[in-house]
Amino acid sequence: MSETATKDISVVVPVYNSEGTLNELFERVKQTCTTYQWSFEVVFVDDRSRDKSWAVLKQLKLQYPEYITAVKLAKNSGQHSALMCGFNYISGNWVVTIDDDLQNPPEDIVNLVTCQRDTRADIIYGIYQKGAKKHSIIRNIGSIVLRKILENATGSVREASAFRLVNAKIIRQIRKHHQTHLYIDQILSWYSQNTATTLVQHLERQVGESGYNYSKLVSFTVGILINYTVLPLRFITMIGLGASFISFLLGLYYIGRKLFWGINTPGFTTIIVAITLSAGLILFCMGIIGEYIARIYVSQSNKPIYSVERII
Repeated sequence: MSETATKDISVVVPVYNSEGTLNELFERVKQTCTTYQWSFEVVFVDDRSRDKSWAVLKQLKLQYPEYITAVKLAKNSGQHSALMCGFNYISGNWVVTIDDDLQNPPEDIVNLVTCQRDTRADIIYGIYQKGAKKHSIIRNIGSIVLRKILENATGSVREASAFRLVNAKIIRQIRKHHQTHLYIDQILSWYSQNTATTLVQHLERQVGESGYNYSKLVSFTVGILINYTVLPLRFITMIGLGASFISFLLGLYYIGRKLFWGINTPGFTTIIVAITLSAGLILFCMGIIGEYIARIYVSQSNKPIYSVERII
């Protein structure tokens, strides 16, 4: 781990099942940096791919040993954990994070650098014009909803993406974090609100398919909400207050019927519905609290967020 910057830019790439794009990705990064006379390095972190990605990285390392560091994780740990791992091997003044699928053209690194020079921001996000993001409609809507929730609950950045340019001083600060559920954008927002955005392209995936299916996206979203916000607990409080208020009104209603109209209420159906609804709400709330307790337990167990098998 180098604490002294020796490069202008370090590019960190989390890799998962991307044997078909890695050569082109590196060549285009190399061409871009060479054109603008930036000294650079690329840190690839193989998140335990199931294809031949590691073999491709070994070959790239043989061809370009001065430019490449390749890390192989012992188990699949997720994109954000792979990024955190890669941050330990950077030596540049600025760090670019980019996905391995070429949906973000490496040539757009220039846009990030230009924006930083114009704004003097610590963190620059590449964002996309409305409707330009080449994901499914459901995934795009989910991203928007999650961003709005996090913005309101935590004060995190309004717009963000996995294509970023970050001051290496901040990267060296966040390396000490060892949350079991990492969310890089939220952690970055703890260290600097001096952020800026610039428009970049988002292209159709040409090779392979995304490692994030809908179940993983839902699980990731739930993890973020529980690990980085108290929103679910506040939701429980609101449910409790709402249920208490409704119960109070119902109680007044039935007491009034009995006192003023003398109407006897059999009450069997009401009791069954009330018990069932109450039991459901209680179990739901206990489940949320249980999630918090489970994550506190995992956090206290000091489970590593990733394990490195090999570095070349």
